[in-house]
Amino acid sequence: MCTKRSYPGITVSALALLIIVGVTACGGSSAAAAPPPTATPSTILQKVTYTTYTDPQGQFTVQYPSTWQTQTSNTTLSGTAVNLTIFTPPAKKTSIGYLVATESGAAGSTPALTLESIPTLLAPYNLTGYTQASGPTPYTDKSGTLWQTAQGTITNAAGKTLSLDAALTTQNNLTYLIIADGPPKTLGGKAKIFYRLLDTFTFGG
Repeated sequence: MCTKRSYPGITVSALALLIIVGVTACGGSSAAAAPPPTATPSTILQKVTYTTYTDPQGQFTVQYPSTWQTQTSNTTLSGTAVNLTIFTPPAKKTSIGYLVATESGAAGSTPALTLESIPTLLAPYNLTGYTQASGPTPYTDKSGTLWQTAQGTITNAAGKTLSLDAALTTQNNLTYLIIADGPPKTLGGKAKIFYRLLDTFTFGG
């Protein structure tokens, strides 16, 4: 006789998609049950429906999870105007999800927007204590754009430590900095949603 126990199927939390496989326990049989198939990054990404966001100023387009909310804002760094677009998971008030910062500069000028800008940009969202664990590391997306990436951790308002990925590039005198946060060991890991963001990012509206 077998007793069947079912567990929840899919839980979506910030940037993580955790797949929990249901297991059936049986007694009295010497044959081992075949292990469930391993969820690959591509199958996990297929569980998310994406939509395309077009920046109102025509600076970029990107695909993001369709259930997420978007908002725009702006700030200044060293006297330079920086436009912000925030993509937030539903019902999450202690995570930014994605933040895209753009800075328009004159040809040959030194951008104010750098990987060192991360703590300043995140402070208004009660995300503090940024510690960079690795990087800068080059990453070339599917379109051939070269990004400088960094990984680290950040602490949210609830005192929880989140993983953080960031990527920086300059194209056509525009500097782009993308920051994403999420639960440890998931962001940029097996779900690879952060790199889906980079791979679908296009410059200009």
